[in-house]
Amino acid sequence: MARNNIIMVKKAYYQMAVFTLLGSVLWVCISIYQSLSGQSEVDVDPTAMEVITPTMDEATLQKITERDRTTQGAAEQLATMTINEVEVAIETATEAAIIQE
Repeated sequence: MARNNIIMVKKAYYQMAVFTLLGSVLWVCISIYQSLSGQSEVDVDPTAMEVITPTMDEATLQKITERDRTTQGAAEQLATMTINEVEVAIETATEAAIIQE
């Protein structure tokens, strides 16, 4: 009796393996068919295909270097300030930004 159960279990594993293999092969075939029968032409924006000129913009580079220096100075200044001094600096900067607008 036990021998029949073992044979049935082995047969079930065999059937499961065959159906899994058939499903995988069918899935691959369907994927290949969809990729070959699909639209092959892709619409690309013409501005993305334009040539980029590698020229140096001195004014922009100058602005970037100045911005880097000011952020480094602000970071060093904030490192030495206390919490109350930072709060006051934020309030004055906010007021100055409101006035400039």
